[in-house]
Amino acid sequence: MKTYGEKLSILFIVHGVPGGSINNVDQANYPDDHFYNVHELAWMDQRVRKKYLEMLPS
Repeated sequence: MKTYGEKLSILFIVHGVPGGSINNVDQANYPDDHFYNVHELAWMDQRVRKKYLEMLPS
């Protein structure tokens, strides 16, 4: 949650390999206001966290 009460978008971490077939699935059916990323173990690591923070609006 941001300091002025607005909620942050949800980050979904999917089990897969970055750049692999799961990463290239058509995301047209996914909600636009959430973020999706892949990780080999479906964990939040430094790479995933950095991408999420870069995608958040200022």
